[in-house]
Amino acid sequence: AVVSGLGLGVCNSNEYPSCSYPDHGIDNNGKTDFLLLMFDADMTIASFDLSSYGYDTDTTYYVGHSNAFTTGTWNISSLSPSTLGFTAIGSSGGTSSRTVNVNKVGNFILIGAASPNPDYNTDYFKLKSITATLAPPPVVPEPATWSLMIVGFAGLASLYRRRTVRS
Repeated sequence: AVVSGLGLGVCNSNEYPSCSYPDHGIDNNGKTDFLLLMFDADMTIASFDLSSYGYDTDTTYYVGHSNAFTTGTWNISSLSPSTLGFTAIGSSGGTSSRTVNVNKVGNFILIGAASPNPDYNTDYFKLKSITATLAPPPVVPEPATWSLMIVGFAGLASLYRRRTVRS
């Protein structure tokens, strides 16, 4: 990933060594570029902003829970919902900078130019910003709650026992 101008973009092997077309953007001109952002914990990803440079801004993004990206070699064609547990979400846009609302929880987000590309226009943009917060941890009862529940179940068991002995 290369930081240039007003956002984060990609320089792929078709653009190397000059990376001048389309100047480090995330695009689907020849190859489909994408960025992978991984987090140490689950995040609630609210939205991300795209900077447009006069091209189409259709995007495909994935949000999910996975450690599949930590090792090995992979490409966008190997991203399958059945093996990684997530689904692709498409977002169409015009040729202006825009915000894509996500509102999903995961430990990664993969943002790429539209794939597949239904309108066949070259998509080109940079990732300007991302809005995310730490997802709340799962609710676990406190020890006092567990103690009270155990005492309650013990009381119910003794009542049941008394009723069966008297019958």
